[in-house]
Amino acid sequence: MKSSVPVRKVNIPVAAGRNLALVLEAAALAILSVRGIDSTRFVERHKRAMDEDSEEP
Repeated sequence: MKSSVPVRKVNIPVAAGRNLALVLEAAALAILSVRGIDSTRFVERHKRAMDEDSEEP
């Protein structure tokens, strides 16, 4: 089945031994910035959600 939703592809060159999580986080924050989304609010909301999840038994 062929999708009708366009998906952007981005190549991010990463040197061996780099922390992939940090690279992806930086890329995500850059995308938010390009879209006009305040990344500080996003990060705060994300941290709150992560903290709430860690409190569950």
